[in-house]
Amino acid sequence: MLRFITTHYKILLFGFLTAFFTAPGQTFLVSLFIPHLRDLLNTDQSGISAVYSAATLLSALVLPLWGNLLDKMHLRKFSLLIAGGLACGCFVLSNAHGIAAVMLGFFLIRNMGQGTLQLISSTTMARIFFASRGKALGLANLGYPVSEAFFPFVIMVIIGRHDWRMGWVCLALLVTAVYMPAVWALLRVPGSDSEIKDEMEQIENQAAHNLQHVISMKPAQIAKDYRFYLALPATLLYACFLTALFFHQVRLIDLRGWKVGLIPAAFIVYGLFRAPASFLAGPIIDKIGAKKVFPYTVIPMMLGLVVFRFSDHYMGLFFYMAFLGFGVGFSMTVISALWAELYGTKYLGSIKGVLSSFMVFSTACAPILFGIILDAGVSFRVFIPALLLICLIVSVSAWLACNDSFFGRKPVQF
Repeated sequence: MLRFITTHYKILLFGFLTAFFTAPGQTFLVSLFIPHLRDLLNTDQSGISAVYSAATLLSALVLPLWGNLLDKMHLRKFSLLIAGGLACGCFVLSNAHGIAAVMLGFFLIRNMGQGTLQLISSTTMARIFFASRGKALGLANLGYPVSEAFFPFVIMVIIGRHDWRMGWVCLALLVTAVYMPAVWALLRVPGSDSEIKDEMEQIENQAAHNLQHVISMKPAQIAKDYRFYLALPATLLYACFLTALFFHQVRLIDLRGWKVGLIPAAFIVYGLFRAPASFLAGPIIDKIGAKKVFPYTVIPMMLGLVVFRFSDHYMGLFFYMAFLGFGVGFSMTVISALWAELYGTKYLGSIKGVLSSFMVFSTACAPILFGIILDAGVSFRVFIPALLLICLIVSVSAWLACNDSFFGRKPVQF
C-alpha cells in the first residue's frame, strides 16, 4: 500500500483534495448557513427548503453536460473551470441580498461542488487505475470524512467571531488559494495530459484483454440495459436518505427523544467510522470485485435504522451515526468501482454525469418528501419500518443486477 501511495501520490492527492473540496456544496455544511439565509429572505423552513431544492434540481439537469466534457477536456483545465465556478458561487452567497442571488449561489455550489467535483474525483480514480482501482477510490474518498470533520468546525468559528457572510468568503478563498493551485501543481507535469490519456488507453486495452465481457458503453446504450435500472436504486439510497435525514435531523432526533445537543459529537463518530470504511472497501474490491460486494452495501443503513427505531438510550444516537458513517464510506467506494466493472471506462465520465444527475435529483426531492411525511404527523414507529422495507427491496434489486446467473455477463437490453 505504501509503495502504491508513493508511486501515485500526485493523482491520489488530487482525488483526495477534489473530494475534500466538495464540502461547500454539501448539505452538512450548507445547513450551517440555512438559519441566516432564512432570516435574510424573511421566509420559513419550507421556503428556504424550496429554494434549495429548486437550485439542486436545476443542478441535476446540467450534470450530464459536465460528465460529457470530462471525457473530452484535459483533466487540469476542467478541474480548474469547475473550481472557479464553485468559488464564484461562494462569493455570490457572501454578497446575497435577495432570492435571485441566493438561488444562483445555491445552484453554483450544488452543481460545481456536490455534483461535479465529486464526479471528477470518482471518475478519475476509476479510470486511471485498474488492478488497484479499489485502493485508489478508497484513498481518494477519505477526502469526504476529513472535510466533514474540518469544515463545520472552521465555519462555526468564523460565523461566531464574524458573521455568516465571512464564512462564504473564507470558503471561496480556500478554493481559490488552496485547491486551484494544488490542481495546477499536481497535474502540471510536462506531458501529463497526454500521459494520462495514454495510460487510460492502456488500461482500457488491459481491461478488454483480462475481462473480455467488460465492453465500454455509451449512456444511450446503457439506457437500454436492465441491469442499470436494477442497480440504480442502491446507488442513490445513501445520498437520498442521508440528505433527508440530516436536513431534518434536529426534528427527527427530538421526536426520538435523544438529546439534540449531542448532534455535533455524533457527527464526529460518523466521520470516524466513514473514513476507515472507505479505506477498507478498496482492497476488498480489488480482491473479489465490486459486483460481489455491491448488494450488501445497504446493510449498514438498515442496521442504523433499526437502532433509530428501537433504541431509547441516548447512546443509540452514536450507534445510529456509526452505522450510517460506515455504510456511506463503504458504499461510495464500491459504487464508484461498480460502473467501471459493468460498463468499462472509456465513457465513464458521461455515464457518471448521468448518474450524478439522478443522485442530485434524488437529494433535491428527498428533504421535501420527508418534510411532508413529518408534517403529516406520521410516527417514526411507522416511518422507519417503511424505510427499512425500501432498503430490503433495493438490496434485492442490486443483487439481481450483479448476478450473472440471471442476466449473463453481457448487457441485457429491452
